Amino acid sequence: MKTRAVKLIFSVTIFFILGIVNFLFPVVRFSNEIANKIALILILSLPLLIIIISAWLPNPWIQIVLFFCLVPVVGSCLIIQLLTGLFLHGDITNPNKPPIKFQRVFINGSEIYWHDSGLITSGSLRVTVQQERQVLPGIMIVRQLYVEDLAKHFNSLEVAGSDSVRVVMRGNTKPDLIIPVRRFVWF
Repeated sequence: MKTRAVKLIFSVTIFFILGIVNFLFPVVRFSNEIANKIALILILSLPLLIIIISAWLPNPWIQIVLFFCLVPVVGSCLIIQLLTGLFLHGDITNPNKPPIKFQRVFINGSEIYWHDSGLITSGSLRVTVQQERQVLPGIMIVRQLYVEDLAKHFNSLEVAGSDSVRVVMRGNTKPDLIIPVRRFVWF
């Protein structure tokens, strides 16, 4: 039982770390926003599962150390769940609130779009250009193509060829940027 509990704790810890990295830098995403939120809630619940699994460890000192090390992590995850689910993204039961994608173009079977990632200074937005491709029904692979922090003059996206997209920056000293689009997103 001891080795099963250790293996399970190790597996759940790795899954938790990969889930947090995917939350911060999206690589895999569901096409439904509710599924994304439920996946985040489940991933943030994994430290609590580790505390429960640690009850099967034979050494009580390891149980105590794991408990006291994971209580702050569980508290942080609970706060993130509340902030993400309730305040930042609205009601979790509203399926009609997808992420806002501005000016979508389709190249090589992928969807390329830009969205604003938030206000940096007054009148300046952080604009992110992303590529998405469906790998299974409802599951998307995502890659960030371009980020402009002070995007006062970001104008549009255009198809620049069969395998590239042009980021048009009108009214700016920067020239238009041509970004290659990979057929299978990451390779």
